[in-house]
Amino acid sequence: MTHLLSKIMSFVLFGLLFFLLLNLCWPKKEIDKAKLGASRWPLSVEKHLALSRTFFQNGNEPKALEELTLAKRLYQPLKFFDFTDKLKKQLEETEKLVFSRQKTKEEIEHWKAILQSKPSSRDIFLQLALLHYQLLDEERTKEYWQKAFYLDPNSEIVLKIGQLVSQ
Repeated sequence: MTHLLSKIMSFVLFGLLFFLLLNLCWPKKEIDKAKLGASRWPLSVEKHLALSRTFFQNGNEPKALEELTLAKRLYQPLKFFDFTDKLKKQLEETEKLVFSRQKTKEEIEHWKAILQSKPSSRDIFLQLALLHYQLLDEERTKEYWQKAFYLDPNSEIVLKIGQLVSQ
């Protein structure tokens, strides 16, 4: 009986040791998990989309776009088999996410060009503050909001946007 008990204990101990070693080797960061998934399943549209989203969330837009492009190419021969449009929806959502930042940057450039001809427009400064707020650029957000506040310190909209961007 004690011999059986010692065998069970050694088996449990070995299992725990194996689990701890495996846990040390397993990636902890989301980016590493996503890279591992895409490398294990190189033809998986879902894995490349997940990697694209992870790259984007970590600020690596070029890599996010690269993975999105690869996922699109992989999807082309599979779209006939996507009866529920699950992959198509994931592809569209990831594309929207990756390109949203680029569109915001383009819109900022558009408003900056208009600002050249109307350098004292409170509304343009507010628009630029909100766009930079979307990009999480606190410094520029405050800079543009302060310019709008300087031009019209008693405006209700300026004060509301000031509350929003200072949170």
